[in-house]
Order: sequence, then structure tokens, then C-alpha cells
Amino acid sequence: MKFFRLQKKNLPTLLDSLTTGANITEGRWHRHVPIIYSAESIALAAYEITAHVIRTGLIEEDYNILTLDIPDEIKSNTLKLEDLPAGWKDNYDKYYDLTQDLGMNWFKSQAACILKVPSVLIPQEFNCIINSKHHEFQKITVTKIEKFKFDKRFHFLH
Repeated sequence: MKFFRLQKKNLPTLLDSLTTGANITEGRWHRHVPIIYSAESIALAAYEITAHVIRTGLIEEDYNILTLDIPDEIKSNTLKLEDLPAGWKDNYDKYYDLTQDLGMNWFKSQAACILKVPSVLIPQEFNCIINSKHHEFQKITVTKIEKFKFDKRFHFLH
């Protein structure tokens, strides 16, 4: 499997260092644990970043897109849309704790290194959450690092 992570160019690109932000913050699927968020396509990764920065109105000038290679034998779990309550993506306040609990239960169980979750932005596509504390984590590799720049039509976010 290949997944993609878009991040600011100045951030470290070593696999172990990709958990730093998640370890000190909360997200839809976690609370302060060393995980890595990634997406199943470069386009989804860019869309996810855009959704986060549109609130601040600032997209950085330079990003890197990291290609993560996840061997097929690594255990993964998938949360499907039908596993989640109706309205989970639209009613942020009501379901935020629920999605965090689902992610935290997965993280603590150590049952799988990978949790595939539907994207809130495009529920037919998946984001991939990687558990850096899982014993299979070291089998994952960053196979490519490429410069990524948002198209100038996103100038309103600069």
C-alpha cells in the first residue's frame, strides 16, 4: 500500500519524526499520541491540508509530499461509513469525542498498525492513521520526498 503525507517543507521527514505534531495535539481520531496521518492519494492529502488552513487563511509557500510504503503484510483495520453513526462528519461537536474514542481504542489495543478511516471531506476515500508504537511500525518506509507547491489559483490562501 502507498499512502501520502503532505507537510510543511521545513518539518523533518524521517518516519519516527512524523508523529511529533500528533503527540502534542488532538485530532478527530486521537488525543496526544504518536500517530501519523496520511491519505490514500496526493489529491486527498492536499485537500485535507487546504481544509485545515482555510480557517487561518494561510497556506505555506513550500510543502513536501512524502510517499509512505506500507507492506501488504502489515495488519490494518478499516472503519467503514456504515461503522459510524449517521451525521458523524457533519455534526462535529456531537461526534468529536466518539471519533477520538474510536481512534484511541484502536491505538491502545495495538491490534493493528494501520487504521483506515473515511475522510470527512471525501467519505468515499480513506485517510490512513499509523500507530508508531505498534511492533510493525518499523516496516513502513518513506520511499519518496517531493516538493509540492499549491497552484497559484489558491492565492487567496497566501
